[in-house]
Amino acid sequence: MEHVAIVCIIGSNMDQPGILAKAAGALSANGINIKAGGFALRKVNIQLIVSREDYRNAIINLNKAMFARN
Repeated sequence: MEHVAIVCIIGSNMDQPGILAKAAGALSANGINIKAGGFALRKVNIQLIVSREDYRNAIINLNKAMFARN
């Protein structure tokens, strides 16, 4: 058994090119391994499974990557 956490990116049209790559890159760049992932049927969210100890850092880094103003 392994303790994991689910982090989600919620919005509309989540099947746009580059969104999953941006999220995965943000986690990878900060040493967070994605154990599994998936899309909701209606393309409104992306779920990523990470180690429970990476949960806080995953949330912080996803927010920075996905909502940073350029």
